[in-house]
This record gives sequence, C-alpha cells and structure tokens, in this order.
Amino acid sequence: MGCIKRISLFIIFFTIITVFIGAVSANNWTVNPGDSIQSTINSASVNDTITVNDNDSNYTYTENLIINKTLTLKTTGNVTIITPNSSISTIIINSGGNGSTIQGFIIKGATGTGKSGICLDGASNCIIRTNTITDNYIGINIFSNNNTIEFNNITNNSWMGINLSYLTNNLVQNNSIYNNTWYGIHLGESNNITIISNSISYSVYGINPQISNANIYFNRIVQCSKFGLVNQDSTINATNNWWGTNDPYYVNSPNWPATADIYVESGSVISNPHLNLMISTSYENIPRNVSRNVTADLTRNSENIDTSLSGNIIDNIPINFSTTLGTITTPSFTENGKTVTNFNSSTISGLVTIYAILDKQTVSKTLKIIGIYNNRTLMGYLVFKRLLMMH
Repeated sequence: MGCIKRISLFIIFFTIITVFIGAVSANNWTVNPGDSIQSTINSASVNDTITVNDNDSNYTYTENLIINKTLTLKTTGNVTIITPNSSISTIIINSGGNGSTIQGFIIKGATGTGKSGICLDGASNCIIRTNTITDNYIGINIFSNNNTIEFNNITNNSWMGINLSYLTNNLVQNNSIYNNTWYGIHLGESNNITIISNSISYSVYGINPQISNANIYFNRIVQCSKFGLVNQDSTINATNNWWGTNDPYYVNSPNWPATADIYVESGSVISNPHLNLMISTSYENIPRNVSRNVTADLTRNSENIDTSLSGNIIDNIPINFSTTLGTITTPSFTENGKTVTNFNSSTISGLVTIYAILDKQTVSKTLKIIGIYNNRTLMGYLVFKRLLMMH
C-alpha cells in the first residue's frame, strides 16, 4: 500500500513538473538584417516570440511568410516585409497558427488580384496590431473567427482595406483605414462583428456589409466618394458614429442614389443617434488681450446624450478653428472625443464669433469682448456695472 502511495505521489510530482516546464519553455528568437524570417519561423516552437530587427534606421526583408504554429512575430524597429512575388500574400497564417500575433511591421507588395498584406486563412484568435499595411490588393483578408485587428494604419490598398468573410466574432478597433480605393471595410456573410473607434475615409465605400450583422460604434466615417455605409441584406447597429456632419444623409431604397452618408439597399440599419460636433466655452464675455480655452466636442450625440462612458471616436482627429477677432490656435487634436484650444482676444471690443470646423461641419460660438478691463482687480466693465447697480 505504501509503495502504491509513493508511486502515486511520484506521478503527481512528475505531472506538475512537466506542466511547469511546458509553461516556461517558450523561447525568444532574434532575426537580424541578412537573416531569413521564414527560416526562423520554421525553427521556432509553439508559443515562441520572434523579434525582427532593422539596421538602426530601417530595413526591408523580401519574403513571403507562412505561419503554421502559434507565434508572436514583432519588431521594435522600422522593418518592412515585402513579398518577392506580388501574386502571393505577404504573410499567411493558416489554422496551425491559431492565437498568433503580428505587431509593428510595414507590410506591402501583394498587389495580385485577391492577394493581401496579411491573410488569416483559417487562423482564429489572432491579434494584428500596430502595423502599417499598404500597397496591396487587400490590406487584411480574414476567413476565421475571434480575431482582433487594432491600432493599424491600413492605406493605399487597391481593392479594400479589410475584408471579413464567412466568419464570426471579430473585433476591428482603433485603426486608421484610408485611401483604399474601393472599400474601407467589407463584410461578407459574417456575424457578430464589432467595428469601433476607427477612422475610415477616402474610399468609394466606407463600410459595406453583405448578408452580415455587426455593431458599428464611435467611428469617423467621412470623405467616401459614394457611401459612408452601404448595407445589403444585413442587420446593422450603427449608432453614435461621426459621419462628417451633424445632419447625415440617410437613404433607404432599392434604387441607388448618387451619394449618401448611410445607404440601405436592403436589410436594416439603425444609425440614430449619431455624434454631433459642438463648440463651447465657460464664459460669454471676455476682456481684451487675454487668453481663454475653447472646447470642440464629439462626445454628445444627436439626442444630446453624453456618450463618453460608452466609448469615443479615435484620438488625434484634427479640428480647425477660426475667429472673427483675435487669434486662435489651430488645428487642435482630439483626445477622448474632445479638444481644447487657446483663444486670444483682440485689442478691439465687440462681438466675436469663433468657428470649429471638421469635415463637412462648421459650428460657431459668439462671445463679447468687453472694452474696459482693470488689470489690478481683474474685472471688466460689465462686472463693474453690476457692482454699481447693487449700490
């Protein structure tokens, strides 16, 4: 009996040691200029990390990469991966690469029809983060579930920025998707897609869901030559987005209009409430020759509800300002849906109108520059007037 007990304890101890060793056995690999990324991928084991270096300024690796095991592939430098054959996607992750991460690269060159900078060909639970994906036919092409696409610049791809087809539960967030010729984001027969806090601009179609369902929130969808959103046989919740105007143009018809911010050919889209641009100050009167803050705000929607606890548009959107008197700092860049700029009043008294301009929308605030100001008491004429009227 004691022997059996000792054997059982040995088995338990051996199992614990085996699990522990497996948990800490992932290795770190380094690729330097002149090395092959693919050779390192081939040599690596599951859950290893591969860091690709530049040559202290920038470096281009000319390779097609196939990832068939779970890896983290990243760079901390300025590294470009360009395909030597434009008819093959630059990076392909197949189902063996479930759970892989691609981070920090410039990925380009897959210009052949249907080819992409990154293709997730059956690979689920992957993270594509902080890359610049440019000069391909498709930026990112996804055919698998539960992936996260975040903080990337996806630009100058000749067909579309992101394609998601025949999949479920993908998250697309905080990406800048611009100058992709036809589509910013295309959805084909995909379900439970979340598209949140992206900037999507300068395509023919911003987002085109086809036979899909998606939640589309807090995006800036602007400067699309035909439609910001064109919906086909899909169920879409597209509330609290910025469409480039406080009065977005919505069309629901089987007959295609020339242009629209939101066009529903078929299916359903909920697009109200939408985000509005507002301008505000904490004052109505301002003395001459002083500085005060002016706030432009994209956190309130068309129902005048503060949405900031639910989410925000992507940061660093430039808002331009102008003024009829004095000077104002412009542009100023958003953070958490707002930006604060500095207005310097003029030496001339009178009414002043301050404008905030974003995309197709201009909003204004009219103030009064008061003419008498006491630098010692920090009081203007209207304050003196009110004090005198009290006596």
